[in-house]
Formats: sequence, structure tokens, C-alpha cells
Amino acid sequence: MSKFIKRSILILFLTVLVLFGGLILFKWFSNISTNRFDKEIMSNHFKISYNMSDESCIEDVKNYLENNYQRITTDFKQTFDKPIEVKIYSDLESLHRAINVAVKQGLFFFLQPDVTDDWVVGTSTQGTIRIVSPINSGKSNRTYDDILKVVVHEFTHITTSKIRDSQCSVLEEGIAQYEAGQTDNENVSLKDKLPNSIEEMFSWNNINNSDKTYSIGISFVKFIIEKYGYDRFIEIYKKDYQKDGFDDGIREVYQSWVTSICEDKSNF
Repeated sequence: MSKFIKRSILILFLTVLVLFGGLILFKWFSNISTNRFDKEIMSNHFKISYNMSDESCIEDVKNYLENNYQRITTDFKQTFDKPIEVKIYSDLESLHRAINVAVKQGLFFFLQPDVTDDWVVGTSTQGTIRIVSPINSGKSNRTYDDILKVVVHEFTHITTSKIRDSQCSVLEEGIAQYEAGQTDNENVSLKDKLPNSIEEMFSWNNINNSDKTYSIGISFVKFIIEKYGYDRFIEIYKKDYQKDGFDDGIREVYQSWVTSICEDKSNF
């Protein structure tokens, strides 16, 4: 191999190394900059980081979380040994940048898609709640009270993940809406949204069927809890149906729910 070829290979290798190192440094600096806040307060169960521009809503966020903490942890028989982090971003763009930094993992994080949808106003990743400020929800058009409910929605995700990190979006989003009192999806027509089978319903996720995931999710979860109770819901939630399949018990619950939907004319 000639010296020219060897030199070219070396230059190419060093160029790739520098570019990749630059991307890693960019992610590191992005992580620092997106999580820089002016102030921090502690409550009994939460550590809330925020900027001065959002100080007027912080007491409401703190109180809303604390007022729901005992109920939700009791519902799912869970406890936390340290305060849960809550990070409040002053605008939607800042929140989305922070979510992208938090959720993109692995060596090829830069190839993963960005979160840009305006409806994304909160998330819970790595045990941390991230939400847009209730006083500036931007293009999402969410109200102040809507964002407070989103905080509880995300806290529910963190709580239920201690039971099992479920891969069923219908159950995950359904229970989060139910606990947060997000009832908007209860009032939509379910006629054209009903799945053909439980297998189909449990395959939905927030990418391929986001609308159905939320509207069907809260209907299904509400039915389970109000007919069978929280213990039965927890049993259903913690099972790995992708691995173990659907037993007669969950099929009976599913069929009872479908029957109740079809008999309720308001759903059509």
C-alpha cells in the first residue's frame, strides 16, 4: 500500500473521529444548556426547577402535584425514596430541545428524529418530568389548567413505570389520562375507533395510532377500574402480552368493554 493511500486513510479516520467527537460534545453542551434554570424549590415529594419568568405559576404546579401524590401512589401501591424532579420550560421550543436531548440515546443519537409536534407539552423520561410553562404553552393552545393536568399525567407515567415499563400505549396513556382527570377523550365518538381485536388494540402506539391510543385508552382503562378495580388493572398492566400472549381473563375483560361500548348509544 502506497504512502499516499495510507495517509488518505489516516486523514479520513481522523476526520470521522473529530466529527463524531464534536457531536458527542454538542450533545453534552446541549444537555447543560437546556437544563439551566434560575431557581429551584423543594416540596415534600418534588424538586421543581424553573426560570424567573415562570415564578407566578410555580406554587400552583407544586400544590397540584402534592394534592394528587398520595392518591396516585396509593392507587398503585408505590412509594418513592427521593423527590421527583420536575423541570418547567419557559416556552414550547425550549421544552422540545430538552426532550430531544433527554430521549436521544446511544452512539447514533444524531440520527434519531426530533420531537417537533406542537401537541407535545410534557414528557417523563429517566424519572424526570419535563413540561412547558402553564403561562406560555405557545402553539399547543393548551390552557393553564390543561398543563397542570399534564404534570399529573406525567407523574402517573413515572408511578406506573415502577410496576412495569409497559409497552402497551393504550394502557399507559389511558391510565395517565384517567388519573389526571383528562376527560376530553371520553366524549368523542368511538364508532370508528373500535379495534377489530385486542391484539390490534395492544399494538397501537403514539406514532401509528396516537388519536386512538388516547380516546380508546381512557375508555378501556376507565371501564377496567370502575368494573373490576385497581388490583385487576394492575394485574393486566404488569403482564407482558407480547411475550406471553392473551389469556382468557384479559379477553373476557376486552369483550365486556366492547359490549358496553356498543350498548351505549352515546358512543356512536
